[in-house]
Amino acid sequence: MNEDFLKFVWKFGLLSPIPHFTVCGKKLQIIQPGIENMDAGPDFSNARIYIDDTLWAGNVEIHVKSSDWLKHQHNQNPSFNSVILHVVYNYDSPVSRINGDEIPALELKPYIIPEVHKKYRDLEQNKTWVPCASYLKILNKEIIPFWLERLAIQRLERKASDIRALVDYYNSDWEQAFFIILGRAFGFRVNSQAFEALNKSISFNTLLRHQDDISQLEALLFGQSGLLDLQPNDPYVIFLQKEYKHLQTKYNLKPIDHFHWKLLRLRPVNFPTLRISQLAVLIHNKGRLFDAVLNCDNTDDLFEMFKAQATPYWNSHYVFGKTSSFKQKLLGNEAILSVLINTVIPFLFVYGKARNLPDIQERAIDFLSQLPAEHNTITNHWSELGIFSKDALQSQALLQLKSQYCDAKKCLNCQIGMKILNQS
Repeated sequence: MNEDFLKFVWKFGLLSPIPHFTVCGKKLQIIQPGIENMDAGPDFSNARIYIDDTLWAGNVEIHVKSSDWLKHQHNQNPSFNSVILHVVYNYDSPVSRINGDEIPALELKPYIIPEVHKKYRDLEQNKTWVPCASYLKILNKEIIPFWLERLAIQRLERKASDIRALVDYYNSDWEQAFFIILGRAFGFRVNSQAFEALNKSISFNTLLRHQDDISQLEALLFGQSGLLDLQPNDPYVIFLQKEYKHLQTKYNLKPIDHFHWKLLRLRPVNFPTLRISQLAVLIHNKGRLFDAVLNCDNTDDLFEMFKAQATPYWNSHYVFGKTSSFKQKLLGNEAILSVLINTVIPFLFVYGKARNLPDIQERAIDFLSQLPAEHNTITNHWSELGIFSKDALQSQALLQLKSQYCDAKKCLNCQIGMKILNQS
């Protein structure tokens, strides 16, 4: 038995419908269980109960054993003087307020509905992919779409602190922060740290000064990446090195080490050389990137914005100095979708929240609902269990559900878990 389950039972009134009595034998009627408190102090505030014929209003504290009151030293804490009822699973000791007044107690053990406790134990002890897998087939799924929307917003909120920290570090320069976050995305997990280091090594404003010259943009980005040193005899490398040396001196630039980059087991289309060129083209085409995002009215505009094709050299190369068959190197739809879902839209959402622009926040959420759902191991598992995602909003929600609730066994905080426990 644990306190979380007892709080859940108290909050939702999951007690047998027989008359309830305090441990002293007085009749207890619960009018309002109170509002759950997530901070310090009693577990529930503003509860209303009748003890015999007297109406009490105040706070409620929950414990597994009544002696936990003393263990937690509530008897010495003025914050607990307003407790009108001590709700426990096992009553093993009377407790009192600071002034010595004994607090009425309700022992839950005889009142907990056995079926509810059994379901909770099943969820807690289940070691399947999600604890509630066996219940999903018989679950009334009407609550799921509403829960998924809340989960998607939670996921956006969870990414917010990292983004805000970066924006604060750069003194509210949203363009510079977006450029760095975008670098992580262009690294596509394997090279995300290297790309972030590259984008941190140069001011975005420096790149904007050379927006009209794609060769200089490539020279700056490839020079800062350290990758120009790997094939010094390639004619295009020689050209870029010459451009870079001049710009490096002008801006006092220090490149990152080339060993940060990883090519092993990467698909050639994901090689960092191509992504760097595509990023240079994106800056060449759009200039202030986050400003361009803000000017997108729909997801078609966003997709069009990120359709960056690497420069002509890369039509016949994947890496410097090694020719390949001719193929134009566009940032593909799957890659763009990943960038939009995991980077652009969360950044837009955080911007709207930071600037108190609810329409921007709503636009970010709408963008997610307009994009197709992701297909990965987690969403595929959910599909096998009969929980499907019709768009990116819902697929992001299912990732949040799995990582933050199912894996953490937070069934009591999950709308699906609550529904299962409340469903007769």
